[in-house]
Amino acid sequence: MNKNRMYNCEGNEEADSLLCMLESNSVLSESFTRKISNIVLVIVSNLESNEEYITDSINDLRNEMDWLMIFSDEFKRKVVGQLTLAYQKQKTLNKK
Repeated sequence: MNKNRMYNCEGNEEADSLLCMLESNSVLSESFTRKISNIVLVIVSNLESNEEYITDSINDLRNEMDWLMIFSDEFKRKVVGQLTLAYQKQKTLNKK
């Protein structure tokens, strides 16, 4: 069962947790939240034909967060780590 209200993650708990975090946030800008949500939605809904796009998007997000310097190292690690876990989990789910 999903905890987030945005999207049915169909068993991908890592993606669900990340979307829950975004829903409960009041600090991140809407565009930044949308950027992360879009990556999650591609992971959950259309991974097969977009693996390169997803890895590029995660790397671009990491670079953007490094450049902005307003994000703590811990926050950056958590977001990138959670996206990577969601990606790996979806690859596992798709093999079943």
